[in-house]
Amino acid sequence: MTEVETLTPLLPDDIMVEVLSWLPARSLGRSSCVSKCWNSLIRSRRFIEMHLRRGFDTVDRLRLLYSPYPPDSSYSINFAFSIKCGDISKSFECVSDANVEWLTHPTWHYWPSLFDGSCHPPPDYFLSFAGCCNGLLCFAKCTNWFRNEFQAFLWNPATGALSWVSEENVAAEDVWDDETRPGPEELPISFRFGFGYDSVADDYKIVRLLEYYVDSDEYTRLTRMEVLSVGTNTLRRFEVRARGEFLSDKVVFLNGSLHWLLSRQLPSKAALEYFVLRFNLETEKMDEVAIQFPEAADSGPLISGAWGLRVLDGRLHVMVEYQKRPEETESEMWVLEECASSWTMKLSMPHDLGATAGRNTLYVSTDGGVLVEGRLGDLAMCDLEKQSFQKISFPDSWKLERFHYKLVFVESLISPFHVPNPNWRFEG
Repeated sequence: MTEVETLTPLLPDDIMVEVLSWLPARSLGRSSCVSKCWNSLIRSRRFIEMHLRRGFDTVDRLRLLYSPYPPDSSYSINFAFSIKCGDISKSFECVSDANVEWLTHPTWHYWPSLFDGSCHPPPDYFLSFAGCCNGLLCFAKCTNWFRNEFQAFLWNPATGALSWVSEENVAAEDVWDDETRPGPEELPISFRFGFGYDSVADDYKIVRLLEYYVDSDEYTRLTRMEVLSVGTNTLRRFEVRARGEFLSDKVVFLNGSLHWLLSRQLPSKAALEYFVLRFNLETEKMDEVAIQFPEAADSGPLISGAWGLRVLDGRLHVMVEYQKRPEETESEMWVLEECASSWTMKLSMPHDLGATAGRNTLYVSTDGGVLVEGRLGDLAMCDLEKQSFQKISFPDSWKLERFHYKLVFVESLISPFHVPNPNWRFEG
């Protein structure tokens, strides 16, 4: 970089780059207007990746996103808001305008909530949340339920950038057994989505799973996998056989793979067997990770509910609920130790902590506070050391009935347009 192109005459360029890499995404967006030199740096891939790595290293760049319903009239174009995870602690009791950042609705202002298409959706389609990766959120547009149209959009809530991608005019590759290929009249019994990053191919991939019955065994299903590579604009279809029932449509991305929570009934056991179905985006292969829960002396695992997967501290967590004794329910969080390929209990929440027990754990603060989602969609901060909980309050003026979705994302500068794609289009 020449003297004329120096970022600032007051500091060496390498120090200035280091300082900028710790700033929030929105601050950097404003800083890009300082000069052409700053704009070029902030938009460079090298700096964007440095900024992303910094984001995973500090809680100040991790944000908890909420999608409220219904939106107050005064926030008619703000469909969601976020809170810095660094502001969440055991003493966290209320949410207000002072500690939130309202996010502008990128498109479709008539939607009551982007995360829940079941609430009065337009008649011809609804939206399904596919996942979050590197600060990008992916939503799939489902047209007329089970038709084959495959459209989605990627959105960066930190920058507001949004782009569309679809299967139209893509190079499709089918790897399908003609004997089991579903006919055009056959409709899938269910479908779900996933989204993540393939670091080897340097590409983001959107996955759709379509399930079909293949025989009388309800736990053996033919699953049609569709993998849409965003950057290369290619679509690959192939089949897999999965034995089990998906417990939730929620999917999490971790270490290059998508993870779903499933269960199945084994002939030799009375209780259900729980496991994680893992799909590697690089190899596009599936495998299973068993979940071993505690067993009673005279029976199998006493599981009454499993509330889904979470990624906390870079590891896979599952929240379960079971009865240790009659009429006494306890919730536990189990974490997968990747090196040992085993699960260990991280925390336990007795049922007498209130209605929050047994639901999704959203975030564990640096001082050990556990932010959980209650049975009715409410939020509470649990202090396991004191065996107490505090319900999180919101301003009455917001007139919020409930929250459809809550997720933790990292602030990043990654753009949906990062990889050139002729089919992408921007909607402001």
